[in-house]
Amino acid sequence: MRIILIGSGGAMGRKVISAAIQRGHKIAAGVDRVNLNDNFPVFEKVADINVDADMVIDFSHPDLLVDVLEYCKEHSLPLVSATTGIGEDDERTIFELSKKVPVARSKNFSFGISVMKVLLEKAVKLLSQDYDIEIVEMHHNKKIDSPSGTAQMLYDVIQANSKRDTYPVYGRHERHEKRDKNEVGIVSLRGGTVVGEHEVIFAGEDEIIKLSHSAGSKEVFAQGALIAAETIIGKENGYYTMDQIADIMMEDI
Repeated sequence: MRIILIGSGGAMGRKVISAAIQRGHKIAAGVDRVNLNDNFPVFEKVADINVDADMVIDFSHPDLLVDVLEYCKEHSLPLVSATTGIGEDDERTIFELSKKVPVARSKNFSFGISVMKVLLEKAVKLLSQDYDIEIVEMHHNKKIDSPSGTAQMLYDVIQANSKRDTYPVYGRHERHEKRDKNEVGIVSLRGGTVVGEHEVIFAGEDEIIKLSHSAGSKEVFAQGALIAAETIIGKENGYYTMDQIADIMMEDI
């Protein structure tokens, strides 16, 4: 598989390059403001790409999203989109692209997170009536967006399955009132080189239940993105989540 890697000079881009080579793929081109003397051409702008490819993987900044989507549409290339920190309008635009080409979209390409989502859905259905729910996430000190896309994704699972009319509260440093039973607190911590930790806490009367996931290396996200790319290539146009990709893989076992 020939891959155009958006964000090739970033931390995740480097992991994708290494994992792609290990899995027998080729990076046909990169897009980044920096050129680290790789053995493939690196373009500063998406529109400047002039190589043939089979797939686009995007681990870049939201500012490039429009150009990436337009390129995939124009060249009929499948897309694995891992960019975080984008808004609802951008998410809708990604979904619109999926009507033209296969798109794998996730804010976290770890399979462990996919398992956590399944467990969380069941826990929320069983516990949300009587337990307070909180989300805590921690990442390295260079992460820009807050809360993390994964934390927001976990909240979406809670909201969709809760027996209460939940709403998110992002930190409570300016509040001077007691906790409302319908709120879900989302707390972001930043420091050191933490790759990614997420915890959902169910706090009830004399009992606490926790679901947590910790990524020890960014390698898990690179491997997950490549698995997603391998899964959707040649598939029908559509919007594929990591949950759906896992289901497809199960069918082939």
